[in-house]
Amino acid sequence: MSYLLYSFIFKVYIYGGLMIPCLCAVLGIVILSKKDKCAKWLGAWFLARGLCDFVQHFYTLLPRYISSIDIKTYSALSFPKSCVTAVLSVFCFISIFLYAKWRYSSKGLLATILLILAKPVAVIPLVLAQSFFMKSAGSAEKYAYLRYLASAIPEIAFWIFILVIYYKNREKEEKQRTLWTLPLFILIFNVYFVIRYLLAVIGVKTYLLIDIHVTIVQLVIITIYAFYVLSKAPNKLEETS
Repeated sequence: MSYLLYSFIFKVYIYGGLMIPCLCAVLGIVILSKKDKCAKWLGAWFLARGLCDFVQHFYTLLPRYISSIDIKTYSALSFPKSCVTAVLSVFCFISIFLYAKWRYSSKGLLATILLILAKPVAVIPLVLAQSFFMKSAGSAEKYAYLRYLASAIPEIAFWIFILVIYYKNREKEEKQRTLWTLPLFILIFNVYFVIRYLLAVIGVKTYLLIDIHVTIVQLVIITIYAFYVLSKAPNKLEETS
């Protein structure tokens, strides 16, 4: 790959990783203001997801945006960043389920709560055994991958659960017949990153360029779905009982 093409892709990743989530969040706000009470939950999901992706991407590339930041400050910001993204992630899980609850009269709130709680619980054994893993810079990186994998298992289970609900009730959508593919795509991306980090843990060479492509494609697809919901979901005046 030529240097110019690689440079272009990397710039799309750097700046697109900020602008696309912002666009997604703005579309979420518009959905919240214009659509019916059920679709508002989808608007809330797009808003929270956009903000979560923005915060995560901004933190990841913070040393590039602020060249004067030192490693101590960067590390200190990790905890508040994790708290913000955790809260936004929980809100994402709840809002995407509540759409199904109000639109399809779906059950499963308890299962949703248990799967949300399972994410931090799954990481606890690794946190307790942190000293065993943190022996070098390389092992610290693999430890971070293991923590991601532990929390990703309940998340994948959650998206399978949501996908089944949305797919079974697709006929109840008068204008959004393909909405069920949103959780399908998110599930596919989650599975990709699980495989990616699992390979990294066992020592397989990582592929940064592939990750950049996948990340941007994921952000673009989610934003396209935000446009889809904005154009197809019932407006306030069309609210159904």
